[in-house]
Amino acid sequence: WITADLADTGTDNTLILVWNGLHIMDYKIICTSTPAVNVEHLKFMAEKHDIPDNHIIYDGIRAAYVYDHIPEAIGYKSYSRTAGKYGRMYFNLKDECYARLVEVIKRRMISFDDKIANDVYAHLKLKNPISIKTEFIEECSVVKFKDLPGGKKTLLNKKEMNQQLGKGRSMDLLDPIAMRMRPLLPYEYGQELIETEVCRDEKKDTDGQRVN
Repeated sequence: WITADLADTGTDNTLILVWNGLHIMDYKIICTSTPAVNVEHLKFMAEKHDIPDNHIIYDGIRAAYVYDHIPEAIGYKSYSRTAGKYGRMYFNLKDECYARLVEVIKRRMISFDDKIANDVYAHLKLKNPISIKTEFIEECSVVKFKDLPGGKKTLLNKKEMNQQLGKGRSMDLLDPIAMRMRPLLPYEYGQELIETEVCRDEKKDTDGQRVN
């Protein structure tokens, strides 16, 4: 999969992540970008890793222009209604994806290529360099939910989380990681990789029962 949080104005990063399962195997950070540059890099990453267009997930609110160039890509709209097995517990799609991400992290299912984890996290607002691993941990530390009157849970709003993150940063790394949860929402916690495995060889055992 490819997930992308695309920024074409301001100081937020454009961040493109390439996934093998739940392992981040490649990435691209662009500190100052344009819509044309974003689309160019998305297409390059897809071709480089042989990823089909319908396995690209992008911010469908700020980067709706991607549809004009890659119509089969999936536009992720955070305010959309929930769509998964535990959706009734959360207010919108972003809440549901972040809740799934919390579970995936607790189960130690997210991993980074070692070189990526130790690479410098480039950002115009950061005067002192930090690693991608450190940025990931710091962004995770400000993720919090609150209860709504009807009993559903919702994230603190983006402004509140960004203020806690500090140094003028936004959740540029964790947002595209949360997007990767979108295809996993129909499945039980802990079964995400098993249920979405691409190749499953099926055969029958000695008793005639089908096994994987």
